Amino acid sequence: MIQKQSRTPITSPPLPERENDNRGVTGLAAGTLVTTPDGDKPIEEIQAGDMVLSGFGGRQTQFYNVGKVSAKQYSGPMLTITSKRSASRLRVTPNHICFCKSKNFNSHSEDTINLRAFTGVNGDLWRHITFRVKSQEKASKFKNFDYAEESARKMSQSCGGLEIKRYAIFGNQEHHFMFMPSTDLEIGMKLPILENWKVVHSLITNITEEHYDGLVYDLDIPDARNFAANGVLVHDSTSISL
Repeated sequence: MIQKQSRTPITSPPLPERENDNRGVTGLAAGTLVTTPDGDKPIEEIQAGDMVLSGFGGRQTQFYNVGKVSAKQYSGPMLTITSKRSASRLRVTPNHICFCKSKNFNSHSEDTINLRAFTGVNGDLWRHITFRVKSQEKASKFKNFDYAEESARKMSQSCGGLEIKRYAIFGNQEHHFMFMPSTDLEIGMKLPILENWKVVHSLITNITEEHYDGLVYDLDIPDARNFAANGVLVHDSTSISL
């Protein structure tokens, strides 16, 4: 079994009252670079209406509009994720949703609701995103992640609380990733990163933890629900219970 490397101990004194305020806060550290048509920009400079790069099926990428930007005060642990093929490090709160795959990854689980997101539409120049919800009883296609998520939850309830497993399908089997909070990432897992405008996978080589005190930022991308942060594809600010 892959074991996490010991993380850098947090040396800052605990702030219990402020830590309690962090419940539900997800985001990326200030200075995180987001890819736009005009080049990389710090996430704190992104505004609603800007376009940012997202990934989808066929290892393709495309620019999508930002619906809104969130900036929240945060005092607590910040993870720094380093991968083999990425020149940049991802700095993210522990509960932010990332995409990853492990050695025993399987995107075709049985007895579950399988939500397969970000698959492209054949013959449509990969301009849209399709979300598929699959179970033994029903298969549906959506071009909107929020509708797919709602449908998956309703399907789960109708099947007696069947587990929902969410997968990011950025290409062939080598580019299928699980939805996972960053705190569950481990060395040896693979992240989806951007290389020459294509989605590729990169092995996590190091994970450290430090105390962070400041604003964290997140983007709402209604038409894509993912974006490139320091060259790593991460989920947007949409709330998902994993």
